[in-house]
Amino acid sequence: MTGPLKGEAMSRCLPLRCTLGALALALASSCATPSKPAPESMEEAGAPVSAETLRIEERDQTISSLRAVVTVRLKNEGTAAVSATRARFEVVTAGKVVHSGEVPLAQVVPAAGEATVEVCAPFVFAEGDEAIAALVERKEPVEYALRGIIEVGGAQVEFAKAAAIRAPRMPILKLSSLDAATSPSIGVAVTAMIDLENPNTFPLVLRGSSWKLTVAGKLAGEGVMERQAPKPASHTTSPIEVVIAPNEVKQRKELQGATVPYELQAELDLGAAKVRLEQSGETRLLRAGD
Repeated sequence: MTGPLKGEAMSRCLPLRCTLGALALALASSCATPSKPAPESMEEAGAPVSAETLRIEERDQTISSLRAVVTVRLKNEGTAAVSATRARFEVVTAGKVVHSGEVPLAQVVPAAGEATVEVCAPFVFAEGDEAIAALVERKEPVEYALRGIIEVGGAQVEFAKAAAIRAPRMPILKLSSLDAATSPSIGVAVTAMIDLENPNTFPLVLRGSSWKLTVAGKLAGEGVMERQAPKPASHTTSPIEVVIAPNEVKQRKELQGATVPYELQAELDLGAAKVRLEQSGETRLLRAGD
């Protein structure tokens, strides 16, 4: 295990990050054993405390990162209360330790009683456009393990738990329809519908979004497409509307024909990655009576 990290004592998770060098992830066979020999056991220290690793879960998952949280039950068979003060941990993937750190704890284990603690390890499993592109094409699950020791009652107990998550998928952004209509009083009105599908089991972290619509070679409008983070396994549609004034239509012959050319650009900023849509073509210019 690595040396202690600085930080004030608290029972919540501290923000920690790591970067994987490889994306082929497989569970380490040595998952339950720290990379360095653990200090003396509870029996050697004479402290009658044992640990049981109950579960591991993922929180705050994104396209490229998550917080792994392991829950450990501490059982005190002694006649005096003891305190869990610190946990040191390692994140293991593909047989390698990819991240290590420590978190302070402040949990009292009563005499002849039990208490549970959580050890949180935020880590990045893909970073950069190429790594994320390879990750979202991955068919097999992403496997990892969280292991370490908890300092309690003047000695140490071990914990370890393995998990596998489905490889994340990039959201799907597409133009479902684009219609244009013209009239002497309105000019040319263009309405586009953009579909956004989130195929993941976690909500997307949306840092921002934008769109630009060019009609007949000239920018007709731009703005924000989506303001709320897409929910897990969801499908939403965002309408985009622009109007070209009648005076401008009269001055531009390309807006007076049977069809009108367009070019649409849209982008979602997910922080670690961006999803882009670029589509161009021609649409029929509808008139009153059509």
